[in-house]
Amino acid sequence: MKYIHAHKNPRENAQIQILARQLSPNNYKYIVQAYHKMTETPFQCLLFDLTQQMEDSLRIRSHYLPRELPIRVWMPLADEEQQNETSF
Repeated sequence: MKYIHAHKNPRENAQIQILARQLSPNNYKYIVQAYHKMTETPFQCLLFDLTQQMEDSLRIRSHYLPRELPIRVWMPLADEEQQNETSF
């Protein structure tokens, strides 16, 4: 599995926490916060790029469809355990 598209799943909320702990065991909360922020809007989701060549800082993205541009990259703040949203 190279890519995971995480959509809102009101039935099972623990799945995103399990995935976040697997991807970033020491700082998983920013992933959970990014997921909750993105799924506040209907039909939004996060893309987890698990390919070998992807830099760790660019693995979690949103707004990647042509109608949603610019792409947003989600990463932890340097000194805090919160998510930071950056566009490129």
